[in-house]
Amino acid sequence: MSYQQKKSLVTLLSGIVFLISYCIFVSQHYLLAEYATDTKAWAIAMLSFIGIAIVVMIIIQIVFHILLSIGIAVKEAVKNEIEKEITGTKSNEKIMDKVIDRKIKSEMIEDERDHMIELKSLRVGYYVSGTGIIGSIVALALGYSPIVMLNILFLSCMIGGIVEGVVQYFSYAKD
Repeated sequence: MSYQQKKSLVTLLSGIVFLISYCIFVSQHYLLAEYATDTKAWAIAMLSFIGIAIVVMIIIQIVFHILLSIGIAVKEAVKNEIEKEITGTKSNEKIMDKVIDRKIKSEMIEDERDHMIELKSLRVGYYVSGTGIIGSIVALALGYSPIVMLNILFLSCMIGGIVEGVVQYFSYAKD
């Protein structure tokens, strides 16, 4: 599995976890009296979810890159040890560190294909989000409460991000 595929899978799974947690929150609070008609409470809850999601996604990406780098370094060190046993030669640690560093950097390079896949997946995600925005306006025009509109907007943006991750993952898997 390539670096880009792993990265999109981690982002996709994180997005799914946030969607599920928000759906649980909505199912528990939608019928409560304080949330029944208070758009401010819903807006604060949504902003809280957005803030938490941003911070957690940054932490997840940092941990992912650290674990990926460790995994590459371990793989290269094991490969080097096997080569030393087969050939019976000793290797220079400084050279090995440079080889591992070069391998990590080469793993994380993004080229034109990666940019095209990202643009394609962004476009599909925006279509989903745009459809949700139109759906929320239609819901408001049909007489649903502004709370329903807010939730449709929020969920469509979250689902758009997940669809973007799915398209990105399968685009990399196809190649």
